Amino acid sequence: MKIQKITAAFAAVLMMQALPANAVYQSQDEIAFALRGMETENCGYLAQGNTVYLSPIAAKEGTNVRMGMFIEAEYADFSIIEMELCSTSPAVTFVPESFHNPTDNYTADKTTYVTEDGLEFSTRLKPYCFGYVNSSDVYVHSSAGSYGNFNETNDGFKMMWYASISREAAFFGNRSDEFSFIEMDLAVAPETAAGEYSVYFHSEPTADDPYGNTFITSDESTADKTIYADFIPAFKNLKITAVSGGDANLDGVTDAADAAAVLIYAAAKGAGGSPVLVQGQEELSCFNANVTAYMGTADEIDAKDASAILQYAAIDGSGDAPDWGEILQ
Repeated sequence: MKIQKITAAFAAVLMMQALPANAVYQSQDEIAFALRGMETENCGYLAQGNTVYLSPIAAKEGTNVRMGMFIEAEYADFSIIEMELCSTSPAVTFVPESFHNPTDNYTADKTTYVTEDGLEFSTRLKPYCFGYVNSSDVYVHSSAGSYGNFNETNDGFKMMWYASISREAAFFGNRSDEFSFIEMDLAVAPETAAGEYSVYFHSEPTADDPYGNTFITSDESTADKTIYADFIPAFKNLKITAVSGGDANLDGVTDAADAAAVLIYAAAKGAGGSPVLVQGQEELSCFNANVTAYMGTADEIDAKDASAILQYAAIDGSGDAPDWGEILQ
């Protein structure tokens, strides 16, 4: 199976002053590079941390999934990062033109943001982890630049990122995972089957694939080796799960029990209660249950969803392949 690749080179020239002792990372638990799904309007998927749940309609018709890379740490003490991202399937590929350059991403109107520690600010610039709010309560991007180009040789996307940080080398929002480092879209091909697909950090270079991941700190680096002096990063890959739909109780099958759970949920909701389909997995269970929303119209979970789930289960039980598009039309 052909693996789609994206090679990314990030160069960061950080402040050279001594960092506090806790900036010297000793384990993978202290700094991580994490890929996460990011919700967009009418996207047809549910983003939960490092997993994206894709509706069966979106998987059948094809769609784009927004992906962000986050650096989970309090301080940064690296000078160069080179890494490669890969997809486990040609059903999920990268969209080069969607690459988010944090230095020139403006919106038409200002948007108000509030950090986890209560800092509120408004800006037309999209915040990213190395930005900051100055003494006048104005959001400013740290000096940075990036560029990218499509590589026809390996169908990948190469980009260069660099920044000159003129302030404490700590992440905006206390921890960088409040704001993304980079963003780009993943294209999910039409007729993608239900199942799991991954975008992952390729970790070890080989003779046929010399890229891998490289982390160069300010301590030592040569042309043929890298010294991991200040941190050993962990990698959190992104999993895209195309769901079969209708599995409201999350037991792995779509059947009459799911329809019954939806009816009970809808009745309790209509009576003013606060029902839960699956404790601890409320968002995913509701995403599976609200099958009428798969067609792109947001609505409440109600008897129409239960009826559609029963139709799906009946067709599936007869040995035929149910199609949500036909059931919901």
